[in-house]
Amino acid sequence: MTEFDNDRPMAEPAVTDAPPESAVTEFDAVGTPAPPPRAARPWWQGAWAGLAAGGLAVAIGMLIAAITDVVSPIDAVGSEVIDRTPRAVKEWAIREFGTNDKLVLRIGIFSVLALAALVIGALAVRRVWIGVAGIGAFGVVGALAAAGRPGEGAGSAVPSLLGAVAGAAVIYALLHRRPMAVPGPSAAPLGWDRRQFLITSGTTAVVAAAAGAVAHKVTSNREREFVSQAAEPIPEFGDTGITVDIPAGADADPNTPFLTPNDDFYRIDTALSFPRADVANWSFTIEGMVDNPLTITYADLLNRPQVEKVITICCVSNEVGGRYIGNAVWRGVMLRDLLEEAGVQDGAEQVYSTSL
Repeated sequence: MTEFDNDRPMAEPAVTDAPPESAVTEFDAVGTPAPPPRAARPWWQGAWAGLAAGGLAVAIGMLIAAITDVVSPIDAVGSEVIDRTPRAVKEWAIREFGTNDKLVLRIGIFSVLALAALVIGALAVRRVWIGVAGIGAFGVVGALAAAGRPGEGAGSAVPSLLGAVAGAAVIYALLHRRPMAVPGPSAAPLGWDRRQFLITSGTTAVVAAAAGAVAHKVTSNREREFVSQAAEPIPEFGDTGITVDIPAGADADPNTPFLTPNDDFYRIDTALSFPRADVANWSFTIEGMVDNPLTITYADLLNRPQVEKVITICCVSNEVGGRYIGNAVWRGVMLRDLLEEAGVQDGAEQVYSTSL
């Protein structure tokens, strides 16, 4: 450095009109502006998409099951839960919830499914395959449970699988495209915006609710039809000689009838779903270790010798003084006579029966 260096003007930074790095527009090979980068979708949108898709999967499965008259996926899963629940827990539920125990179980199943769908959707925000696989798992679980129930077959798995396909398609459509990140308002819509997402997911939720309502309506109508068939009068039995006098010395409430009216007789369901049977086509079969297997229809039973008896029926969970007990005049065919006709073989140890 010389003594004249201090007299030189200081260098100043060059001023240009170049935009900041964040505002630079990228161009592709032919000079077309590249689309803006896509931002990650908020987790709550994924959770909502999962809930809508999961709800649709369950509702579609229930609707198809109701229309085709097979076991509902929810009832099939619930029955599996009951079968695998420790006896002590089941007895506690019966004590605490009484006849509402099945309702509590259904609410619990729907709550678990809703929570699982929310989590699956939130995780699918960045990896949509998680959502597709998660909703698909709904269908697999329902299908296995339905197909494995007594009296059901492979066809009972179809409603769950079709529902899962619908739900998986919806969550993929909702989440596989991320929203575009734009620096400011745009006059034209850009890609899959929030409004489109909310409209599509909201429509899915409405369709799911409608499908569930229709499924419930179909099932309720079938139950009423079954009850009306059972209420049809049966042939008169004649004078049975049955007395309904209260035994002498019995400590009974005079306001309580000895015979419990049908409308007041207690009802405890061991199954989640209402029995599905057509009286005109219903039959049962005695088979196994017998010489002459028998298949008997309802009409056959009515044409056989009948027996009428006053019998007290009590639920196994009824406490002393409880209401799950009643007297009624029961009519039917003696099982002993049917077994003798079938010819039970030597070595048979147990009569195993299944319900409707």
